[in-house]
Amino acid sequence: MTTLIHESGPPVSSPCAPAMPTDQTEQNDRAAALVRMEQVVDLLRTCYVREGWKIDDVAAERALDFVRQYAKDGSESDEGREAALQFLGSHGQSLDWIFCGDVGGMICRLAKNSERATSLVPHPDAKIIELARQYPAAVNERRRLGVIMDEIKEAYRMSGFPESLRIRPTDAALGRTPWQDTDEFWHRPCDIDKWRSVNTYDCTREDTADGIVMTLRTIKASAKLQARAEEIVAAYDQWDAKHQGTPKGYGPAKQAYKKADKVETKIEKQIVELKATTIEGLIAKSRCAEVYEFDDTAFMVSVAEDLVALGTRTAPIAALA
Repeated sequence: MTTLIHESGPPVSSPCAPAMPTDQTEQNDRAAALVRMEQVVDLLRTCYVREGWKIDDVAAERALDFVRQYAKDGSESDEGREAALQFLGSHGQSLDWIFCGDVGGMICRLAKNSERATSLVPHPDAKIIELARQYPAAVNERRRLGVIMDEIKEAYRMSGFPESLRIRPTDAALGRTPWQDTDEFWHRPCDIDKWRSVNTYDCTREDTADGIVMTLRTIKASAKLQARAEEIVAAYDQWDAKHQGTPKGYGPAKQAYKKADKVETKIEKQIVELKATTIEGLIAKSRCAEVYEFDDTAFMVSVAEDLVALGTRTAPIAALA
């Protein structure tokens, strides 16, 4: 026995639909079919199906007229049969149940949409959804290892300051204050550059009949400022030279970071290249773009391409609706 199951889209007359019983001796079966047909129409008219549901009353009456005539004398006009098939198909009803009293199709259709069926059949975008679940963790791990790597390097760079680089109250009296007022030592390149050039300059302008005369005069720093500058620059250059190498533990931390970065990049590449065919898959891709802190163009282009492809696949169905 074949069942017409039509859950969405336009009404369909299936070539596999079972033939209507035509034997005049089966009048009781035809009468029972009418009872079931009337019950279906009544339930679809009066029961809650979903938000916004409304039965097609005109189509329902055409289908009922056909079944009533069929129950009366077994006749089946082509126009009436087509009307009944279209109504039942567009409203998701079972021919087996109505005309044969067979509930098998309805039972199997409910099973198709059950939790059990969903657990057995993989989601079309299961791979994308799983990769999207892994992606935030991969990004966070890469970030975590990046912080560790930077902290090792920073700790190394910020160690071993000679006492001569310690910021003194007298430095401010000489006209030098650090860029960051919480610093304890002179170590920032922007501050050291100021100590490298302690002389100041005075520029004067004189207008003459022939043009302009500009005079630049060098104002030498005081002996105290010059001496302190030489002390700081020499100490900084010596300290900086010693701290240009690779600190202990930095190498393994960098390798771990690179490995995590490769894992993240691999997952990202897979997500971008896989084609999403469902809304769930598209949402999963979009959420990955939110996690990525750099240029998210690849993710968004991938989502846009999938949307276009999804629209192309569904357009023929929408055109028939």
